[in-house]
Amino acid sequence: MTKTSFAQQQGNTTSNINDLNNKQHVNHENPFQISNQALNYAASTHLHPIKLECEPTMKDQRTAAKFIQQFFKYIEKDFYQQNITQQKPIGFEQWWIDKEGNIQGITKVIDLYVFLCNPQRYPKEINNFKITPHPPKHLPPQRSVILKWIKNSISCNELKEELEIKFKSIYSIRDIIGTINTRNRHVRIDFQDETEYNTILNSGYVPIYGQLIECDEFLPAPKLLICSKCNTPGHAKKACQISQIDLCRRCGKDRNDKENHSSCEIKCHHCGGAHTSTDYSCPFIQKYRRELVLELRNRPDLLPAEAQLFLPTECRENGKEQKY
Repeated sequence: MTKTSFAQQQGNTTSNINDLNNKQHVNHENPFQISNQALNYAASTHLHPIKLECEPTMKDQRTAAKFIQQFFKYIEKDFYQQNITQQKPIGFEQWWIDKEGNIQGITKVIDLYVFLCNPQRYPKEINNFKITPHPPKHLPPQRSVILKWIKNSISCNELKEELEIKFKSIYSIRDIIGTINTRNRHVRIDFQDETEYNTILNSGYVPIYGQLIECDEFLPAPKLLICSKCNTPGHAKKACQISQIDLCRRCGKDRNDKENHSSCEIKCHHCGGAHTSTDYSCPFIQKYRRELVLELRNRPDLLPAEAQLFLPTECRENGKEQKY
C-alpha cells in the first residue's frame, strides 16, 4: 500500500476544493435551468409549524401519537362549528418531537391553521401533559390585507384601536419592512375571521381618523428554493449535483471541517461579496430570482389555479402590473 504524506494529502484536499469551486463557477455562468420543483415551491403557501410546548417533555413517539390523537378529538367539535363548510377529518400532515421535547406539526389546511393560531382554543392539559401553545406571528396570506400609505405618525397600536371598532378578529398588525420612508409606510393586517377579511378587502378603502386608506390583498413574493448543501437556488439538498460537501453559507468552505463556522469570514462564494451566499441582496441570487419570475410568467400552467404572487420591485418590467 502506497503511503501518502500529510503535505500530499493537504495538497489533494486543496485541489479538490479548487476543482469544486471551479465547477460551481462554471455552473453559475450557464443560463439558469428553472425546474418544476422550483416553480411549484415559489408559488406554494408555506405555513410555519404549529408548536405545542409540553410539560413534562415528550419522550417517545407512541406517547406523542396518543397525545395528538386526543388533542384533535378535543378541538374537533369547536373547529367544525367555526368552519361549517369543512367536512374532512382534521389532523397534521406531519408532526415530530423537537429537540426540546415539544410537539411540532404542519397542516396545509388554511382553516385549521387559522383556528390553531388562537391560543384560547387549546386544552390546558392532555394525558397529564400541560400544554403551552406557541402560535405563529402571521396568518396565511389568504387572511392578510395591506393598508397603504399609513402616516408614520400613526402607530400600529393606534391603528388597531381604530380598526377594532368595526373589525373584531384582527390577529396582528405589523409594518411591512421595505415600505417605510420618511413620511409613511404600508401595514399588513391579519384577520382570523374570513368574513371580516372579505369585507375590508371588498371595500377597497377603510377610514382611519377621517382619512380613507387604500386597502389591497397581501400577496407573498415568490419563494426561493435554496439548497442547504451548496447554497444555490433552484433545487433541494436531495437533488444537489453541484457539491459533494456541505458548504458554509458564510465562507463557502466545508461546513464539517471542524472550523468554527459561526464566526468565520463572511464572503459569498457566489459573487465574492461581503454577505452570506443565501442573502437576497446577492447579485447571483437576484439574477436567479428574476429568471424565476420570468419563467413563472411564461409557464402559468405549472402554477396552482388560485396562485397569485407579488412581484418584487427588481423583478418587474416597466409599465407592468406588480402582481399576477
